[in-house]
Amino acid sequence: MAVRTYSLRTQGNLQLSPNFTVREFRCRCNRHDDVRICDDLVRFLQAIRTALGVPVTISSGHRCAAHNRAVGGASGSFHLQGRAADFTAVGRTPEQVAIAAERVGAPGIIRYTGNRNFVHIDTRPNRYWATDHNGRVTVVRTFGGGTSGGGEPVSRERIREIQRRMNTLYNAGLVVDGIFGPLTRRALIRGFQTEINRETGAGIAADGIWGPITQANSLLLRQGGRGNAVFILQGILYCRGFTQVGFDGIFGPITAAEVRRFQGANGLVVDGIAGPLTFGRLFA
Repeated sequence: MAVRTYSLRTQGNLQLSPNFTVREFRCRCNRHDDVRICDDLVRFLQAIRTALGVPVTISSGHRCAAHNRAVGGASGSFHLQGRAADFTAVGRTPEQVAIAAERVGAPGIIRYTGNRNFVHIDTRPNRYWATDHNGRVTVVRTFGGGTSGGGEPVSRERIREIQRRMNTLYNAGLVVDGIFGPLTRRALIRGFQTEINRETGAGIAADGIWGPITQANSLLLRQGGRGNAVFILQGILYCRGFTQVGFDGIFGPITAAEVRRFQGANGLVVDGIAGPLTFGRLFA
């Protein structure tokens, strides 16, 4: 997780990702030229912004020590290292933003509500998710973004495993960063479309877009099945927070149980069979 130092004067307008520039991460004291930014922080923010589909405004990125003290930041704040951002999203509540952050696997998430309404994310090494309502902090297991599935927290290393496998099986060209963002989601859909064509000869476009044609031709997977389509099911279940699954491509009782958990959490018929509606919700 590289942290890079940029010059605000000469690189302020440098595009770090499709929707974020160096200037947005500057210290709000506006007295320093250097801007420290963690690569992974940008990736998480871009994944959140893409998932929400609305502009994101960063209110605090990198902080110098003096500004951190002035705003009451912790002495060991990840803002000092360029590894944290506080932000809001147009037309979205802190609850909605925190769910998006959870779904992309941000390790540090704090949802602020009450007299302050924003979300903080950071790239700390171990997961810490919490809510802060007017200074009252509560550590949480989930914000409602999927990890209520009953498994362990999503691991970036296991998402990397999924990304590596997608690159090997489907030449997906994914950056192996352990972040479940729109490119990883799209690669999983494209792989599933490829498996639909292999198994049924449907000839649908393998474009990574889940639409009515893909849904109408979806495979029906159930306990006892095996193969790459089952691996994709296991991969998307894991990325959605239903983490008891392995990645062995075998639809056994554990995979069936996680499918049922997902169905129950999403208002679907709980039958343990992954069909068009279940895949449609998984890939949403």
